[in-house]
Amino acid sequence: MLRTKITLILISASFLTGHLAIAQIGTGMENSLGLSEGNLRFGQGMKAIDPKKTFLVSSLLYDTAQEGILIFRNKKESPSVNLNIDLLSEHVFVFSTNDISIPLESLTGCKIFHLESVINFEVIVVAGKYYMAEILIDDKYKIAKIVRATIRKPTYNRALDQGSKEPKVIRNVKYCLIDNDAIISLPNKSKKINKDLVSDRQLINFSKMKKSSLKTDQEVTDFFTDFFNSIKK
Repeated sequence: MLRTKITLILISASFLTGHLAIAQIGTGMENSLGLSEGNLRFGQGMKAIDPKKTFLVSSLLYDTAQEGILIFRNKKESPSVNLNIDLLSEHVFVFSTNDISIPLESLTGCKIFHLESVINFEVIVVAGKYYMAEILIDDKYKIAKIVRATIRKPTYNRALDQGSKEPKVIRNVKYCLIDNDAIISLPNKSKKINKDLVSDRQLINFSKMKKSSLKTDQEVTDFFTDFFNSIKK
């Protein structure tokens, strides 16, 4: 499952966020993914991770790289690679012979192989920002989970010798309902799902009948699984 805890560790160059150096065309990075330059680029250039940079704060979704595949906007898929999703820069990092960074704008999603299951992600755009959303349920609607991140500046006060000397990555989990091109942010309680939020009368009526908290993966999954099952009877 996705980890939402904050990781504050000094990480090696292959797991960095932050400064990236643009790679020259023809360096072989496209071939390392089994894709030609034309297949991979969708108006967006890949970037090489600068091996000289190290950072104290990790904004990567996972503590370690995960095995998975990338799905590009032209429907091409990469072979299995080691990857991680950066929550701040709107990029996916791929760790191979040539460590590279790929903008989410070039992708439609990815699949991560976790233990004996496959976690499906889909790129969505909210307020002009790209997110890699985990698809929890794919039924009449897609129910997705977005992990967002912001950086809190150091709070250290030298005079009082109090506070943190390092910046901190703050993570926030948001659940949403995807109906074709519409992305609807879900409230933290099902009773707040009303006609001002959605037009689906079945969902509104079900929300009144089955009151539930919608604050965790399990709660959201259980609620919408029950809803989708109820409309199939």
